[in-house]
Amino acid sequence: METLLLLGHGSHLNPGSSEPVHEHARRIRRRGAFGEVAVAFWKEEPSFREVLRTVDGDRVYAVPFFMANGYFVDEVIPRELRLPVDRVTYTPPVGTHPSMTDVIVERALSSVDGGDGTALAVVGHGTERNPNSAASAREHVCRIRRRGVFDEVSAVFMDEPPYVDDVTQDFESDEVVVVPFFASDGYHTQEDIPEDIGIGEAGGDSDAVSATVDGKRISYTGAVGTDPSVADVVVERASEADEEAGDGDATSSYSDTGVRREAEKAFIEKVGEGEALEWGQLLITRADDGYCVRHVDDSEVSTSELVSYEEPREAEGVSRYDDDGEYRPTKSETTLPTGWIFESIDTDALVEVVRRFYPASIENSYLDEGDELDVTDWDETAERQTGIYAEVDSLDDDAVRRATHALCANGCAKRREWKVADDEEPSNNGDFPCREPCSLFVAGAREFLSQEEKDATVEVSKEDAEALLAALDGLPQEGGEETVELSVGDAEALLDALDEDEPRRGALGEEANEYRRRYTASKLKEVVW
Repeated sequence: METLLLLGHGSHLNPGSSEPVHEHARRIRRRGAFGEVAVAFWKEEPSFREVLRTVDGDRVYAVPFFMANGYFVDEVIPRELRLPVDRVTYTPPVGTHPSMTDVIVERALSSVDGGDGTALAVVGHGTERNPNSAASAREHVCRIRRRGVFDEVSAVFMDEPPYVDDVTQDFESDEVVVVPFFASDGYHTQEDIPEDIGIGEAGGDSDAVSATVDGKRISYTGAVGTDPSVADVVVERASEADEEAGDGDATSSYSDTGVRREAEKAFIEKVGEGEALEWGQLLITRADDGYCVRHVDDSEVSTSELVSYEEPREAEGVSRYDDDGEYRPTKSETTLPTGWIFESIDTDALVEVVRRFYPASIENSYLDEGDELDVTDWDETAERQTGIYAEVDSLDDDAVRRATHALCANGCAKRREWKVADDEEPSNNGDFPCREPCSLFVAGAREFLSQEEKDATVEVSKEDAEALLAALDGLPQEGGEETVELSVGDAEALLDALDEDEPRRGALGEEANEYRRRYTASKLKEVVW
């Protein structure tokens, strides 16, 4: 069987970041060209690190859903997938395919007529740290110029010259259509770029926004990666890779081939051992007509009061937001919404539902029970980080332990198997194992390090410190007249953490964030008591 694996960036904050990847995967599945179509992400789940053990193909075509070569395509994805792997063919990114030129042009012409007096600006991210980041956008611009559809065509960028801020000065035409050469409609395309070119916020998707800026008519489209025709480009990438692949593909000792099938069998046997099985926040029960999956908190709720689902893939949408409508940055958060049920599903559907709620949990549990789980401790995870996360390996063990209190021990359905230090025994409970620090943990470690680096001290009364701690953590006050010393970083974090407007859980850069509050409270306990 052949598997198409679509690899996206994802986000801890913006659910729209991964939506084009999911949507294109759905389109390709409907065509039936591949036995399996799967997705994986850098900052969401399934993760790059674990996805290969959850797919079944003897040949996997891994297609990066990125617009250019660069840091993620050249370094991060191969590292996290442990490439080369014998059954994986890794293709160039979607955005560098020549067919994307057509997508850009069609997206532009959906907003303007082209021709005399019309200019096209293709906006890329760009970075002076990696010349490949801008190369793809420039290549498409060269092709478009040769077609003569627009009077002027140029590439502009967010992080390198020519800058998108100057788009009205860079063209003589009275009408300029601006097309963001990005994979999805997220923060950059919906806020940063529209603000830079002076048109306010954008509408999203393919909806064009128009405004007059500096005497020119500016039309701004949605990101090219959201266009439905990009699904064709994804398939082309895999097809071309299939034609080019030979018998001499590089191999690696790392391979998860066969794990999925054996893990499925073991899981079904486990479900059959009793009347009900709790798996994270899932309650799995058997009936004469198949299996039933619901939230454990809905065990006593009548099925007539729950929203019923039949298609296993719908579990992806069910698990995306909590009961308050807030985006869940990781699948294992104990914030799974209530009020739904999957009824009368067979074994194949049951396994798929569980995988979509808790990716790789079936496979990792199977490997753990056989003493074959490959656990990656914090030191190794931190050491392999690059870019803006390279500095996390300087976080000391005590700070990392506080991070596990904030991010793992409270509010995660997994059982932590990885260690902070050699002499540590992981302590939190869970129905299935966590084999290495997740992307949210690494992002949190970077923010905690920033707090730790503000090491100048301030003196506060113990009474005030305990009052702050009580407000943070609901702890009782003990009183006292003496003073304690807090670092400036901790004092700032404490004050900010009392902010009534608590940010989203994925906003780890904000001290008022729930995980940051836990981290600060954990550290303050050490100082005060």
